[in-house]
Amino acid sequence: MGLALWLILASAPAGPDSVLVEAGFREFARHGVRIAVAATADARTRAEHVRARYERAVDIVRANLGLAPETGACVVACGTRRQFRKVVELLAGSAPPDYAEAVALPAMRTVVISPASDPLQDKALAHETAHLALHARFARIPRWIDEGLAQWAAGQVPADREVRNLRHWAFRNGVIPFASLADELPRRHDLAAFAYVQSFSVVAYLIMFRGGVERLLDVLARAQKAPLAAAWEQVYGETVEATWEDWRRYEARRFSAAAFLLHDIPLFSYLAVVLVVAYARYLVQRRRYLAAEDADDPAPGAAEEPAGAEDASFP
Repeated sequence: MGLALWLILASAPAGPDSVLVEAGFREFARHGVRIAVAATADARTRAEHVRARYERAVDIVRANLGLAPETGACVVACGTRRQFRKVVELLAGSAPPDYAEAVALPAMRTVVISPASDPLQDKALAHETAHLALHARFARIPRWIDEGLAQWAAGQVPADREVRNLRHWAFRNGVIPFASLADELPRRHDLAAFAYVQSFSVVAYLIMFRGGVERLLDVLARAQKAPLAAAWEQVYGETVEATWEDWRRYEARRFSAAAFLLHDIPLFSYLAVVLVVAYARYLVQRRRYLAAEDADDPAPGAAEEPAGAEDASFP
């Protein structure tokens, strides 16, 4: 996806208020939300702007999931990426991955956002707001459901290239097993990006074809008191593995080899193929030419008949 996100579920080592004060932030509370921005002359104006965006994010999440965060949430708007990484490390005890643009800390009801451009940042804020809403309702959520629902709520639809790549791997039966995404997503950027796309795809499949958001939330509600596998069978009437395989086949059927070759094979690969074919043709033609020359030459050691030999006569 164009914007990678990150979620910290563990409790942070320090409270947000003291950390933010030490980091030079000023906090404003209004309408049940706390906004922290850098302590500058226009801090209040910027805080109002962030608050308005957060309220829009809450409305989007409520419309798409039917859930909302608890009151008293804190949104920390950082001025630089360096500040973003520092604040996350102070709050969570570890730095976010390099590709992260926003972080949710549900245990602290806190969202930290980096200074991305507004269109991307609005979706990132909605994504993290969805995490706060989900964890306000459910204590335990499989990671792929958590990320898939957050992307669905924020409208973070994968790019066409990412979808083609996912379908290619679904066709090759090379998608990530659901058990590998239950607790954590990969930290490596390329694998994490693929895991996000896959999580969105599975959740979208469940919402569109297997009963909607309400049914998936019912699974989460039942999974608070029972294992996920049991809750899944109660709601969907089959194992998680069976549903996963149905999803994989659904995406595999939508794989187009022509589209994949046209859009996702680098141009230099086509040039390399053209050069190989041209060289192969050259070798074939050269071999034919040499073979023709050999056919025209006399055999070694053969004597040429003298001119007029057929006219010679003996008495």
